[in-house]
Amino acid sequence: MLDLVMKAPPSFSRGGRAFALLLLSISCSRGGGAQGGVEVAPVAEAPVEAAAVVAAPVDVAVKAPVTPAGTASGARPAGPVEPVGPVGQVGPPTGAPVVVGPAGPVSPTGQPIVGPPTGPVIAGPVTPSAGELAELMASVNRKMVHDDGKGCLAELARVEAIDPRLAKTMVVVRAQCEMLVGRCELGKRMIADYYRDQAGFGETMAIRSAESIAAMRCRGGDISERDQLLQALWELSDGAYMNERSARSCLDNIAKVRRLGPRVQPRDPEDSQVRGGQQALFHTGAACLARAGDCGGAWRVYWDNFPAGSLDSVPEAAQRRTIVEESFRSSIERCKAAKLP
Repeated sequence: MLDLVMKAPPSFSRGGRAFALLLLSISCSRGGGAQGGVEVAPVAEAPVEAAAVVAAPVDVAVKAPVTPAGTASGARPAGPVEPVGPVGQVGPPTGAPVVVGPAGPVSPTGQPIVGPPTGPVIAGPVTPSAGELAELMASVNRKMVHDDGKGCLAELARVEAIDPRLAKTMVVVRAQCEMLVGRCELGKRMIADYYRDQAGFGETMAIRSAESIAAMRCRGGDISERDQLLQALWELSDGAYMNERSARSCLDNIAKVRRLGPRVQPRDPEDSQVRGGQQALFHTGAACLARAGDCGGAWRVYWDNFPAGSLDSVPEAAQRRTIVEESFRSSIERCKAAKLP
């Protein structure tokens, strides 16, 4: 066989010669050394091109290379062929498991792991994204402005579970939600404390700010008569200049101001929330009704609540009517051309 290798025609590649020498070495190692009195050189001494090292499955017979003429250059060795060592290695090291199929993860020892790792896979907590948190905060505000106090507090609890530090900054929002569920005094105290301690408001300004918000948000519960009066005045003002309300709503709030006004005394001479609101009732009440489309009702409120003492110097009733009517038509523009009773 060595003669065949050495006498191969020039067209036989250098890699083919190296591979034939490799097989000859394996065959000799099985048969006990030299064949036909010829010493076989170790494989490591034969120059082997990269293309000549062919990885063949270990569990099948290794076929000898075929010469250009199509004849085998050697016979199949008897018995299974052991993998060759590191130099010119054909297969994995002796004793290593052969894994058939796609490559998988490798263990710390370098051996492939067959199959998924054992043990359950436990997913950790998922942190909401910034967008999800912003959407949750928008939901808090939406529920608050739609008078859903319970829903607002529930959404705030979710915010607190995700980001407690953010929840602590939402004091004014939480206070308004407390007011919506009937805890008006608690909500006012929270807002006054926040404006005094965090915004640097003076005591009087902090309390007035809290009461202004309470006028919008307090719903039943422990709401005081003062807060009910301020709420009625705020709703009349809102109906007069901002959001159209029904004539029934306007009339109910006018009646509430008339009923509570004498019972709620101003805190001090500068208590314009109580004192000024009642003095302006003739105008805000009329404007609320005019916006609702009731000019007849607007005129009656304007006339009945016109500031006392303003007409004392006018003795004639007809002249007083003319003065008030001119004032009404010029200030309540929605009714300036209306036919008045």
